Amino acid sequence: MGEANRGDPNDAARARSDVVGSLLRPPELLEAQRMFAAGELTPAEFKRAEDAAVDWALDLQSSAGMDVVTDGEMR
Repeated sequence: MGEANRGDPNDAARARSDVVGSLLRPPELLEAQRMFAAGELTPAEFKRAEDAAVDWALDLQSSAGMDVVTDGEMR
């Protein structure tokens, strides 16, 4: 361990985690993207699917204890 980590013995048990970049898109969003490209969804319907995916990404990160959350690049 580096000099900075020697003060608190509990620090060794902690691991830092950050989201960098995209989360995997849920199957529902992938299907909505396909349907939108095929003209089977309106822009409003597609936006609702994107919004639901963003809500999922935020909930996932919050439930994992992340202090800073992102939209996971769902849009």
